[in-house]
Amino acid sequence: MRATKSHKRKDEWRSCCFTVDRRLAVFVVQTIVGIMLLAFCAIQLSVTEDCHRSTPYWGLIGTVIGFFFQKLGASKQLYERPREETPVDASQVSTDV
Repeated sequence: MRATKSHKRKDEWRSCCFTVDRRLAVFVVQTIVGIMLLAFCAIQLSVTEDCHRSTPYWGLIGTVIGFFFQKLGASKQLYERPREETPVDASQVSTDV
């Protein structure tokens, strides 16, 4: 009988009761906090009647949306296939100056 190695992934967080993927936990927490911030800003914008007092909430909404779009772009780059470069034939290269 062979002894098997236990493969611990560096992307897993272990507790006494459960094991969770680190990327999933970070995504869920960031999404919940982002939704809470957007809801808070929306409520404050609907309650605040003074235009000058609503400026920080618009800035916070823009920051949260920018954060999510940045993450969306970064995750999209992870799944794109790299472009394959076609080799160039030396006889086709012009050396005229």
